[in-house]
Amino acid sequence: MGYLYVAILLCGMFTIVGFFTEKKILFNPITMFCGLWSVVLFFSSQKKFTMNVASSERNALILYGLIAYVFGYYVNKVFLDRVHIKIGKFSRYQTDKKNNAVPRYKLLYTLCTICLAYTMYDLARVVLQAGTLNLGTIQGMLQSGEISNSNSSILNAIIILVISPIKFILPAITAVDFFYGKRDKKLLWMTVGLILINMLSTANRTSFLLFFLWLFFVATLYLYHNAEKKNAIVLKIRKYKREIVCVGLVAFIIMTSSRTSSSIYRQLYLYFSMPPSMFEIWANKVDTAGIYGYGIASLLGFVYPIFYILKNICGIPMPSIVSQMYDWTMLTDTTWVWPGENILANAYVSSFWFFYIDARMIGIIVGMFVFGIVLSRSYSNVVARNCSARQITVYCCLLYAVLFSFVRFQFSLTKISIGLLFTMFFAYKMKKKE
Repeated sequence: MGYLYVAILLCGMFTIVGFFTEKKILFNPITMFCGLWSVVLFFSSQKKFTMNVASSERNALILYGLIAYVFGYYVNKVFLDRVHIKIGKFSRYQTDKKNNAVPRYKLLYTLCTICLAYTMYDLARVVLQAGTLNLGTIQGMLQSGEISNSNSSILNAIIILVISPIKFILPAITAVDFFYGKRDKKLLWMTVGLILINMLSTANRTSFLLFFLWLFFVATLYLYHNAEKKNAIVLKIRKYKREIVCVGLVAFIIMTSSRTSSSIYRQLYLYFSMPPSMFEIWANKVDTAGIYGYGIASLLGFVYPIFYILKNICGIPMPSIVSQMYDWTMLTDTTWVWPGENILANAYVSSFWFFYIDARMIGIIVGMFVFGIVLSRSYSNVVARNCSARQITVYCCLLYAVLFSFVRFQFSLTKISIGLLFTMFFAYKMKKKE
């Protein structure tokens, strides 16, 4: 238990430290990551609803990972950031400093239309099988496998490589465009429509909440860069207040249907308290199997699509280690285990488990250290006054990995990894700054 309380104190301390060292911007990687894990670790120590407390050995690994993340973040901030500034043309995102990143609107319209068409088809399929639009019922049937999926192999490939990544990253691109672009109304309403339809077809409210989170974060960043435009921004928000209220009201009705306050409280508590216990359960399974991922598990979202394409187009067999890591990551989502008495759960193994399966304690320390460096680097890009829309969208993607680090390491997912690559190389075109 000692390691657990040390980790809680460390997270609480750096939640506050990060707020002041990072120019009092709430959405900085230190405050968000340490604040989140202070809640997770505190909840996990309470034993409410008969939730188990992870062993000292597993809590020690989490503590080492937290220290490595914070250390990596400040190593980049104090040393590496300055080095890269000095070496001229090799500085980070040099093209973003010299050019404006403009969304490829026609490409985004086309991809969003494809996503809308599939999502409406998916909604019709789900409603026909469920016989209702009640999100609680649909969610239960999806989790139990009562709603079947008969997509062809070609359609599945399109979903994996195109539709899912675009559905993930489009809300962030749209939120950034609202403040740093031309506020394209067509893109905005297509994105909102896609989010609402997707929420109904998957019974998942996360995408809608994330869209408002991105809007709030980008607005905060925009005010930081343009403090003198505060009044103008307030006026623009008032201009769109009817649309905001209407969308929010519709979403609130949908999201709160079929849920009681007690079930919401219990679910939220279990979500934020189970990761250490789930990490221990699946770490024990990995130890028993004696397997190592050597980095493949953590970066599966980047690696798997390459071999998926080679297998289905060229007939080249997928390497056994890639197949093995894919199977293990799928097992954490599909296998239900007991993190507490009368508590049955899946997923929520946290980012630490993915680094653990790759290289045990060394994997956690190295993985979290590098993760801290990457977040620090991206954050320093977006707080610079000459940052671009592309850099901000990339940071939104990375911040998502921070916010949901208690569930899994997000770059083990294809949709997150491809969404990041799409943002970096295809979503924007560069125009010379005047």
